[in-house]
Amino acid sequence: TMIEDLSNLEVDEELLELLLLRYMKVYFDAFESVDKSSKTLQLQGVSQKVTVLDSVLTEKALYQVMAEICEMLKTDLDAKRFVESLEPALGDTLYEDFLEALDSVISDINAELEENTFENEYLITTYLDNRNNIVGFTLTYIEAEKTTEAMSCITIKSGRQIAHKIVFDNDLVVEGSGTYENGYTAQYNVWYQAKSIMEVKAENLAKNAYGFTGKMTFIPQKETVSAILNEFGVDSSIAQAANLMDISVEMAFDSNEKTDTIKFSLMAGSTMLVGITPTTEPHQSEA
Repeated sequence: TMIEDLSNLEVDEELLELLLLRYMKVYFDAFESVDKSSKTLQLQGVSQKVTVLDSVLTEKALYQVMAEICEMLKTDLDAKRFVESLEPALGDTLYEDFLEALDSVISDINAELEENTFENEYLITTYLDNRNNIVGFTLTYIEAEKTTEAMSCITIKSGRQIAHKIVFDNDLVVEGSGTYENGYTAQYNVWYQAKSIMEVKAENLAKNAYGFTGKMTFIPQKETVSAILNEFGVDSSIAQAANLMDISVEMAFDSNEKTDTIKFSLMAGSTMLVGITPTTEPHQSEA
C-alpha cells in the first residue's frame, strides 16, 4: 500500500543538507546585495531568534538562477545518489522522472525568457536559525511599486513547541502550532481570502518503523460545507440541513508489526455518519 511504501522512506539527512547548502550558495550568488539583520519571530505564542537576509532580485535574474540550478542538478552525482536512495519507497523510475521534470522546467523557463521583458522585481527574505539552517522565507512580488506577498513558509521552534505559517498568493493562509510529546499534537487554521474555511487537528501523530499512528481531524466551517455541497449540485434544502450539523472528517492511523490501518470517519458532532476502514494486508514477515 501507499502507507507501507512511505513507511520505507529513509532520507539521508546529511546528503540532503549538503545539497541544500550547495544550491543555497548558487541562489545567493545571484543577488547583487544582501542585507543581514537579526530579529525574534513570533507565531502562535512560539518565538525564535533568527538571522534575516533581505535581498532584491529582478524577475529575469530569478528565472535565470532557477534554470542554472536545474542544469546543475541534472549532472550532480550527489543529487542522483539522493534521489535514487528514495526509489525503494517512491518507485524504481524516480530518478528518470526527476530528470524529465528538470528538462520540462528548463524548457518552460527558456520559453518565458524569450517571450517576456521582466520589468518587475522580487523582495526575498530568508530566515536562518543559529545553525544557519533555513527555517523560512518570504517572497514578495513588486510590480509598479505595489507589493504582494506571493508566497511564504515559516517554521519556528522553541523546546517541544513548533509553529508554522504558510501563505500562497496572499489568499490562502495556513497557520497553527503544536507540541511534540508522545507524537505531534497540533491545531491549524486555514483561511482563504481572509475567510476561515477549515480547522485541522493532529492528535499524537507519530511515525514508527511500520508507518503512522495517531489521528487527523478536518473540520470545515459550516459555510464551507454548504458551498461544497452547492458546487456538487446538492439540493439547497439538504445543503442547509448540513449547515446545521458540525461536520468533520477523521483519519485514524494505526501501523504496527502486523498491519497498516487507516480508518476514515464522517462525523456530525460526536456521531459517526459513515465509517470506512480500507482492507489492509499483513506485513510480510522477514525470513
